[in-house]
Amino acid sequence: MSEVEAWSGDKLKRRAEAQDLLRFLQGRINERRRKAATASYVLNVDSSWGHGKTYFLSNIQKDLCAKGVAVALVDAWATDFSDDPLTAIMSAIDDALRPFLKTSKLKNAWRGVLKSGGTLAISLAKHSGAKILSRYAGDFGDEISDAVFGEDVGTPESTDDNDGLDLEGAAEEIVDKLADSALSRLILAFRKQERSIITFKKQLAKVAGFLNQDDTAEFRPIYVLVDELDRCRPTYALRLLESVKHLFETNGVVFIIATDTDQLSESVRAVYGNNFDSRRYLRRFFDRTYRFREPDYDIYIDYLLDRSDIQRDRLNYPIEVSPQGLASTIFKDFGSSLRDAEQCIDMLHTFCIMWDRKPKIELGYALMLICLYHSGRFGDFRIISGQSEGPLAAPVFQHSSVILRSMRGNVFRNEQREVTATTENLLNAYVSAQKQSLVQLCEGGFPDDLAGRYIRQLLNDEFTFEHNNQYPSGRPPYSVLRSYHRYVELAERLSDAGEAT
Repeated sequence: MSEVEAWSGDKLKRRAEAQDLLRFLQGRINERRRKAATASYVLNVDSSWGHGKTYFLSNIQKDLCAKGVAVALVDAWATDFSDDPLTAIMSAIDDALRPFLKTSKLKNAWRGVLKSGGTLAISLAKHSGAKILSRYAGDFGDEISDAVFGEDVGTPESTDDNDGLDLEGAAEEIVDKLADSALSRLILAFRKQERSIITFKKQLAKVAGFLNQDDTAEFRPIYVLVDELDRCRPTYALRLLESVKHLFETNGVVFIIATDTDQLSESVRAVYGNNFDSRRYLRRFFDRTYRFREPDYDIYIDYLLDRSDIQRDRLNYPIEVSPQGLASTIFKDFGSSLRDAEQCIDMLHTFCIMWDRKPKIELGYALMLICLYHSGRFGDFRIISGQSEGPLAAPVFQHSSVILRSMRGNVFRNEQREVTATTENLLNAYVSAQKQSLVQLCEGGFPDDLAGRYIRQLLNDEFTFEHNNQYPSGRPPYSVLRSYHRYVELAERLSDAGEAT
């Protein structure tokens, strides 16, 4: 697969950032190899949800695979059901190495990794207190029995008061024997675990070395990409990071871990307490943190609309502008941040899913109402949506950009002039459209400026499409624009909770 295929649909220009990061990582690995230091690296890609981390990692994987590099992709959220992140990582690496296991040296080295990794997986398995007590009760059952029922203490059948049964002394002896035996076994288990870790790292470094038998080529590490870590259970996320730090810090292994570090910090505090310095704690797991470049506003709005899967044929907007251009202009004039715009597009998506009327959704009006409601300006929202009368608490837009353009006049006499309408003109036209019935509006009860002409055509189409130009006597219909507020309010209540897109 070529790089172009790998990065198709790259609206946020992430490919260039990936190339920069891979060049940096390769340089750091080369530098550490020259210094005879451990040639491993852990990079954190920090970005909030919805900014394309999954797309970024999956395309890095495609890109590296096309270049013959062993690269594993771990979806941490998908493996969260387990308490064993080591096995999840090893499974992903096993899949990534299958195309490369062609020589006996490499196969044997990988078998060594699996063997030592299996030992580690068992020894590192998390046990509850009850499980540990149950296990030790089985391990030390004979010792406990001897201590309680041995010759020095007497047997249960002995009831002779002259036997001098010292229950307190027997209890102390039981505790001493159990403690000595338990500590010895724990020390042996700890040393075995240490040896397994050393063996695991050495075997994994061998695998990376055997993958680079061609001395003429640049050393290429094994890449392990970890996605969705911040969505995992706090304890699982921390165990995965600890596995990476303590088990995979070995020659020829590079981790790229995508996180929302703010969210991950909250997970750490959920384990260690609200006053715990979680950010400082997380830094110990990463060599460096990278944050995506802030995308161009217009490009990001285009990306959000594409990502949302909103059906464009359900939207109505002026033919002079694209949906992306209209949305971007409204958001910028309203003063929405990129995060605000992301949440508003999500509300628009919900609005579209719920829309059950025949006319198309008027994109400009829907977005204006969504911006007001999302920002908490409920009083102004009720006025603009036609639910109440009165002056606005503040202007709707911080700026009013030109959104419509047209030429008026006689082209033959060279008397043409450009007329325009701004976002504010368009908003006023939407508000006016709700105060009269469709019949009154279509018969001329509307301003003859550019925004008024656009809205009058919109209402004519609605009258034809929704009512077939007919209505019951004495009951002229009103525009569906008057119902938009219900869809906006419900869309806000159906706020995103991390739904995958």
